[in-house]
Amino acid sequence: DVVIGNKALIRSGARIMHTVIGNDFVAGENCAIGTNGFTMAEGEDGNYIRIPTLGGVIIGDQVEVSALTNVSRGSAGNTILEDHVKIDSLVHIGHDAHLHKNVRLPAGVIVGGFDELMERSYVGINAVLRNRIQIGEEVTVGMGSVVTKSYTEKGITVVGNPAKPFTKK
Repeated sequence: DVVIGNKALIRSGARIMHTVIGNDFVAGENCAIGTNGFTMAEGEDGNYIRIPTLGGVIIGDQVEVSALTNVSRGSAGNTILEDHVKIDSLVHIGHDAHLHKNVRLPAGVIVGGFDELMERSYVGINAVLRNRIQIGEEVTVGMGSVVTKSYTEKGITVVGNPAKPFTKK
């Protein structure tokens, strides 16, 4: 259930499933693409049970997913990495996330389920994005920030825990 375009470089230990990949793709060592998302529901007995993950992953052209990174498949739809997305090592992409063109994620970033990162957004090292938020076009999220709500104004920078727009004083 994997389709891979032309000129892919898939390094040792990479695991890819439930995925359609474009051209000029790079998968780093021991990355995992198409894994089950962390989708849980409370059962009638009060215990949590896993909801099956039925979607996939769609990856565009000239995308890089570096070593030890995890890209979860969509829960019912797809997790999408558009063209020219660059993801460093040790990053987690939650189920049903949508990363638009030229999104860049350095080491340690966590993107929650159903998050949407618009074109040319950048998330700093070790930043965490809560699930179901949107990061606007050309928005920069500062290193180590914890983003708990959407920031859609084009070109702003948000920093801190919780993240807030950065203003020079």
